[in-house]
Amino acid sequence: MTVRDRATEIVRTLQSAGYETYWVGGSVRDLLLGGQPNDYDIVTSAPPEDVQRLFPDHFLAGKAFGVVTATFPEGLFEIATFRREANYTDRRRPDTVAWADAKADVLRRDFTVNGLLYDPLTETVIDHVDGQRDLRLRLIRFIGDPEQRVLEDPLRLLRAIRLKCQLDFQYDKPTYEALRRQAPEIRHVAAERVRDELARMWAGPRRASALHDLDQVGLLQAILPEVDNLKGTPQPYEFHREGDVFEHTSQAVAALPSDAPSFLVWATLLHDVAKPATLTYPSGSQGRISSRSHSDTSAVMAGAILRRLRAPKAEIETVAWLIGHHMRLADIEHMRPARQEAYVLDPRFPWLLELLRADATGTTPTDLSLYAHDLKLYERLKANHERQVRERPPLLLNGHDLQTELGLEPGPKIGELLEQVRDAQLHGQVKTKTEALKFVRGLL
Repeated sequence: MTVRDRATEIVRTLQSAGYETYWVGGSVRDLLLGGQPNDYDIVTSAPPEDVQRLFPDHFLAGKAFGVVTATFPEGLFEIATFRREANYTDRRRPDTVAWADAKADVLRRDFTVNGLLYDPLTETVIDHVDGQRDLRLRLIRFIGDPEQRVLEDPLRLLRAIRLKCQLDFQYDKPTYEALRRQAPEIRHVAAERVRDELARMWAGPRRASALHDLDQVGLLQAILPEVDNLKGTPQPYEFHREGDVFEHTSQAVAALPSDAPSFLVWATLLHDVAKPATLTYPSGSQGRISSRSHSDTSAVMAGAILRRLRAPKAEIETVAWLIGHHMRLADIEHMRPARQEAYVLDPRFPWLLELLRADATGTTPTDLSLYAHDLKLYERLKANHERQVRERPPLLLNGHDLQTELGLEPGPKIGELLEQVRDAQLHGQVKTKTEALKFVRGLL
């Protein structure tokens, strides 16, 4: 059974028990746009106790809101009782919840394109908010009073931008005006929720449009003032004819592949974030604008920004490493062979190359020669390493051998000795287990 079949079967079970039941939200929107939803939210007139009785294999993820999560082999399905809500003093959760009818349930939701109900048994759309019209006109519009919808949960400011860019729609005029007027309200949203919504925004091909919209409505200055500060920061014209640092950053973000991971988007967005702080002008008629050592300072600033957004430690470290190294790629040729190989074969290096490519593509005139050179070097060293691994002879000794044959105690010394045996084996100094044991005795 497919996920859609199961979601249909849930509706059939509830309707057969006498309850009005529909699909709702993004699944209906995507279905009407010709897509294939990945999950289905279900709303019903059945009280939570009856939902639990009809679907014994469940858990309560939102008991106060009448949400029962039923578990099936196909996945988890949220089944929510129709409700109305009132008063959001914490600007996130309603103070009061009451069971209601289908129309009241829809009218409490965020956007019209997310407020459509669908009966999969009769293939009927129930539209109380002109959501079908807005899908046809490709508009993002708040349900009801835009100001009230934002004040209920200011995270909707970011959701509006994400949805608009994800669908490649436009904003309804009152919705856009509400975004601009209420942008300061984002300060009431927890950093983790802001971070997660930004990550969803970055996960798509129109992330540069999202960055532009964040700027236009005033959210960029509120959430990422360091990025907003890039506007008006000049660059040397010989190398950057595309405009200021913000324009360069926007173009670099746009140049990333559509499936770029979040950490790579963050690294690209913040790779020049210290240029305003490190900017220097020539003292006379000679020289040019410079931002020396901006990569190291940008790495430090990026770490501070992501910590402010409560990002995972591993992501912060990866982003800082990428930014800190993005200006060092021209120095690879000057490294000693062993150092060069270790650097290029670092598992983060392919992402560093992607940052280099995006950085160069976001620059006018575009010069991809360094990227092409380093990519070729990476492919050559990687192929050599993989060939060496394939051709590497099996180990002559292991830790058990050293303990049983030579009476050594477990510990780091065994690892060190085995590494020396491996080196001797690769250089042809030992070829048999007996010779390897003799070699170790000599070391001891």
